[in-house]
Amino acid sequence: MIMTMNDSRLTTIETVKEFLNKNNKVQFKHQNKAQAYAWIQDTLVKFTYIKLSKANKGILKNICSFDERLLSRSNHPPDQSIP
Repeated sequence: MIMTMNDSRLTTIETVKEFLNKNNKVQFKHQNKAQAYAWIQDTLVKFTYIKLSKANKGILKNICSFDERLLSRSNHPPDQSIP
């Protein structure tokens, strides 16, 4: 089953932690790379990823399901191939 998640209430790292603790069986999958990159980038900006502690960065990695290598790639336009 495919569902759309409204993450507008996930406004702090604490609310993300609560969400993950209550919904430990949720799996995040994207429809296409463009949507995935856009959502990851929006989420990283929303939580000012660069300023977070290592532990809190790990929490965002869990919800975004991304690899550190994607951070530099997320600035590419979605239709541009990524090496």
